[in-house]
Amino acid sequence: DKFIANIQTERIKNGSHMFYYCSELASFSSDLSSLTNGSHMFDGCPKLTTFSSDLPSLTNGYYMFNYCSELESFSSDLSSLTNGETMFISCYNLTTFTSDLPNLTNGYCMFNGCRNLTSWNINLPSLTNGSNMFWSCDKLTSFDSELTSLTNGSDMFHYCTKLESFTSNLPNLTNGNSMFHTCGYLKSF
Repeated sequence: DKFIANIQTERIKNGSHMFYYCSELASFSSDLSSLTNGSHMFDGCPKLTTFSSDLPSLTNGYYMFNYCSELESFSSDLSSLTNGETMFISCYNLTTFTSDLPNLTNGYCMFNGCRNLTSWNINLPSLTNGSNMFWSCDKLTSFDSELTSLTNGSDMFHYCTKLESFTSNLPNLTNGNSMFHTCGYLKSF
């Protein structure tokens, strides 16, 4: 029923699969300031509603919060994150994301299926791979971001059916295959 442990979480660098499919885990607030690898760390924790730990050292967030379907907001320090591949995939109730991502290079499927995300105004200056990054974010209405390094935007906004406004420069884009596929409401670009 209860798990009580005296773990010095501030020393953990590799948290890969640490809480994988802990299906009753509802909140997490321990110190993860040294964590660099969060691969699958909270994958399959559908009742996780509150996450209030900063992640200033995290570089690999691969599938970290996959299927945390009750997580509504996220504001942790992600200033070192480079790999966000599938990090928040299937976080259906995520409505607010306010973390800066200055070093993110790989955003493949990062917010895929985050159906309640409505706007984006966070710069992504280092992002090169944005393929499928916002796939099926069907309530996303506006996107305003620096994307000066983006080369792969394939399917980036596929099925963002409510997207009306896109504000960004794309000086290095080489692959825009289906980038705005089914964005029928897009009015300004």
